[in-house]
Amino acid sequence: MLTQVINHQADQGEGGKQQRCGAGDCQRRSGTSLRSRPCSSSWGLVPGNAQLVTQGKDEPVQDLQKAVTQTVEKLVLAQQSLQTGLTFWGRSLLGEGEIKALRERLGDTKTFLESLHAYSTPGKLKNFRHDAQKVNNHRDGLKALAELQALQDIVAELGTQASYLK
Repeated sequence: MLTQVINHQADQGEGGKQQRCGAGDCQRRSGTSLRSRPCSSSWGLVPGNAQLVTQGKDEPVQDLQKAVTQTVEKLVLAQQSLQTGLTFWGRSLLGEGEIKALRERLGDTKTFLESLHAYSTPGKLKNFRHDAQKVNNHRDGLKALAELQALQDIVAELGTQASYLK
């Protein structure tokens, strides 16, 4: 859901312009309503729920906040695993430079996502204001999180068997 929000924001920067797009802006641009598929799906909302935001309903906002909270929790766990180190067969899988770069990317994304907690009501969500470039910069952090989680899964899956062979 959150990556859809980020993708939507990136799409708003067409033509090299830094544009801002809140949920309310989707209706204003090109005369479409929030029920239009590109806008509502980009915000991670079911098309019918997008209209609920304009009516002041809390459910879609709560869904977005839940996704943000879950992603922040995953980022915290990933940062902790970087501190303890990812080892496989007695060797670190990541070099110091890689660990430092990952910590920075994950930390920046976590800070940004925590700032999204301010958009906790439909009225606040309608006034979502981040330029496309700023939001787009955090795709990299979410991608790094997914890659780190995949690496952790592989280590967990193969670690027991590999330690037996050692």
